[in-house]
Amino acid sequence: MCRLRPNDRLLLVSFDGKIHVLTEAVTLSQLRSMRLRLDAVNDGTLLYDTVGFVLNRRLAGIRGRKAIVLLTDGVDGGSKQASYKQNIRDAEESNVVIYPVRYNTLPQLPERLSKIADTKVRERVRARMIKEYGAGQTYLQSLAEKTGGRLYSAENLTEIPQAFEAIIEELGRQYSLGYYPTRQAQPGEKRDIKVRTRSANLVVHARESYVAAASGSRPGGQD
Repeated sequence: MCRLRPNDRLLLVSFDGKIHVLTEAVTLSQLRSMRLRLDAVNDGTLLYDTVGFVLNRRLAGIRGRKAIVLLTDGVDGGSKQASYKQNIRDAEESNVVIYPVRYNTLPQLPERLSKIADTKVRERVRARMIKEYGAGQTYLQSLAEKTGGRLYSAENLTEIPQAFEAIIEELGRQYSLGYYPTRQAQPGEKRDIKVRTRSANLVVHARESYVAAASGSRPGGQD
């Protein structure tokens, strides 16, 4: 966080079986003076609900460049207000860059499964979880690609700060580009984006498309 600019603001949200808004958008100096309250852990992992909540109800009203740093293993458990497909759609319609940090909890699976005494039940749960971990990887990769972000991986807790530092470094080196389309996009219409550079030694990392939002809804799909 030492590389954040003075006017940068952070909104902290955690989730388990509930969504917890730890702070509204505050500066780093304000955050350092705050005491964050973490409630007791609730069963569940409302991943899809939380992503939808942050995109549609917290960031939609904030102007300027916005990014989400999402720390998760990608596996949802219990979401009812949003879904995998809705999250991807909302991400395409938003002007928010998403940087997922996938914390790999798969090595912890054998220990969790060992608590299931019934062999057949344990095997069914194992097969289901392996499938969900695979879907989680695809989900996080899609969020990054659809918004022009990047997926980072953390195999253990010590790699998480490194991922966060890399994201902050990348955010500090981005440019915002805009354009005026020759034909106004209709709500729900998907538009492709191609960003090129004349320098052969440069690599462009940007979102490849956007979905035009409905008139009067949250901003997005215009740059």
